[in-house]
Amino acid sequence: FRQLGTVRDSMDTIAQPLPSLVLSLKDASESVSARRIIKPQEYLLPEAQKRAFQPNDEIAINLPVQVSRTEVAGFELSLFYP
Repeated sequence: FRQLGTVRDSMDTIAQPLPSLVLSLKDASESVSARRIIKPQEYLLPEAQKRAFQPNDEIAINLPVQVSRTEVAGFELSLFYP
């Protein structure tokens, strides 16, 4: 297991829907070796899922990530609004 920890900030002036996260794991050549979409239900507590991502708000994310059958040299984390 590895631990993924980050803080996402809302720089917008209006409330936004909660984003999904796209976690891309990269190998030593910077090629994506695995990708996973993480929905808000997976990274937020139930009470936090009921509200929008407010202006100037922060979301602290701390998730265990299990990696198997692939060598990970780096990662990229981006927001995704389905």
